[in-house]
Amino acid sequence: MPTIRLHINGLTHHDIAGRREAWLQTAMGQRMVLRVAPCREDARAVAAYAGADMVGYVARTDLDTAWHALHGMGVKVLRGQVAEARDYCVVFECFVEQLAENDETAMAAVEGWHYTGPLMAEPEVWQRLDYLGEELETLLAEEAGTEDVLALFEAFCSLAPYDVSVEMLARRRRLRDMLAASDDERLQEASERMEELSRRMGGDHWMARIGAWMKHELPLLPEAKAMMGMAVPPALHAEIRQMSASLPGALLAEWLTNEVQFARQLYGMCLPRAMVRQVLSCFIWLDAAEAAAGDGQELLQMRTVVEAWAAAATKLTAEVLERNLLALCRLNLQYDHAFDDIERRLFGVLEQKAEWHPTTIYESGATHDDKRHQLFVESETNANKLLENKQ
Repeated sequence: MPTIRLHINGLTHHDIAGRREAWLQTAMGQRMVLRVAPCREDARAVAAYAGADMVGYVARTDLDTAWHALHGMGVKVLRGQVAEARDYCVVFECFVEQLAENDETAMAAVEGWHYTGPLMAEPEVWQRLDYLGEELETLLAEEAGTEDVLALFEAFCSLAPYDVSVEMLARRRRLRDMLAASDDERLQEASERMEELSRRMGGDHWMARIGAWMKHELPLLPEAKAMMGMAVPPALHAEIRQMSASLPGALLAEWLTNEVQFARQLYGMCLPRAMVRQVLSCFIWLDAAEAAAGDGQELLQMRTVVEAWAAAATKLTAEVLERNLLALCRLNLQYDHAFDDIERRLFGVLEQKAEWHPTTIYESGATHDDKRHQLFVESETNANKLLENKQ
């Protein structure tokens, strides 16, 4: 299991402020609990408690790691101990079962997104998963024969990754717990396999399979083809294009340029199935409509999408804007630098963000190409760090 270490700041402002020095002398090894504690200043805030004392808050630089751990284990509390005690902060340490890649800001933004375009019917694979999951829960509750349970279990595991919704996440956890509670050793082993499946789903192998299914196979299914045949007025077509560009986390750019990253980001958001269906419907229908319009209009239409996307840049946090800018850089290279002007504009917006901490190459008057290259390098470095934490 990976270990995480988080800095706790604010010791001089909370319960131990008046006795901070004495408290720090005995802090090493003390039990500490982190609990989600939204406040007016930060909706993602996580508070740290030692006994009855509220000690401080997780440092902003460590909040992403804290939320990855919370979502990875499906909890709102982390329990660990003080690993280091310094004058004005302590370091919290704990073991976590798995790290997720959830982006709370992006998830909240998607939940406020409303899609009014054509909607595909639920794919047959999702309906089959519902049947298999319900049957498994019923058989386990009735303590049915092991062979019957395992036959359904194998079928369920082969299809489960294709549903990235929060409902499927909850069902996998329920089944894992029910299997683990059985007296049958084979079912207990199946519980371990279910846990292993959950850990492997975020890896490149499964994300590549899921991304390819969403991008290339799902549009060929009858459910999607029926939706793509729906005629819509030009005004709604333009509105759907705007809807696709307004999704957070550079989802549109990832859909167009990096299906693996698109699948990983959608999986990490833990969205309700109805919302996943809307997002996929929007992108699949738009792809079909743009193809039908002819390749001659593709660049103009893509520029409209990118302009709408860039218009919201000033409202984004530096972290989210930097991630969006990375996706735009990839898209710009794919379209032979057709969006250089927008890319430069967004770099300017990012550099004005007070909470953004640029690297030396940004501060030394680097060229625009240097900035783009450094953004790619930092992205690769951060991805490798996240992979190391997961391992």
